[in-house]
Amino acid sequence: MTTSRSMWTALVLLLYVPAARAQEPSPAPESRRAITPLKVQVVFSKYQGDKKIASLPYALTCNADDRSPAMLRMGIEVPVSVFQAKEGGTSFQYKNVGTSIDCKATTVDGGRFRLEVDVEQSSIYSTVDEKARRTASPEASPAWGVTDTPLANVPAFRTFKSTFVPILRDGQTAQYNAATDPVIGEVVKIDVTVTVLK
Repeated sequence: MTTSRSMWTALVLLLYVPAARAQEPSPAPESRRAITPLKVQVVFSKYQGDKKIASLPYALTCNADDRSPAMLRMGIEVPVSVFQAKEGGTSFQYKNVGTSIDCKATTVDGGRFRLEVDVEQSSIYSTVDEKARRTASPEASPAWGVTDTPLANVPAFRTFKSTFVPILRDGQTAQYNAATDPVIGEVVKIDVTVTVLK
């Protein structure tokens, strides 16, 4: 008799547990914001004193509230000669020179967008151009430069890296970074503009 009761009890429990689980409310699906397509323009401006000498614009599409960042890569592989002591000859290694931009955007209050922007720009120093510039306007030159160093006849590379988090409205432009090249005194400024794509 005891065995029969135990079997009935086990059977009732087996039927009851799945039924109780079926009645439990399922978790609500995680709400996600609608993705807003943006055009983000990043402009590198170069100044010698107060005079603008170059402007390099880059534009990329970035979806606000998307998990994946937008990326832009523009560059060229530059050969650099390397002397081989054992072989007594010269070989070449390649260095990437150009611009890299990563951008991620999220929507914040007031119809604004929070951008996470990572930029990196590398370039080659031109000793010929620098010598001509220093000859034409020596008062604008720093105390020393590439042409003053023992390495003047080999390529020299400049790298600029920055991370910033601007918060902008549709159509707004703001300047967020400025840096001075310690060798030639050139100033690099970055302007960012965000535009909602219709």
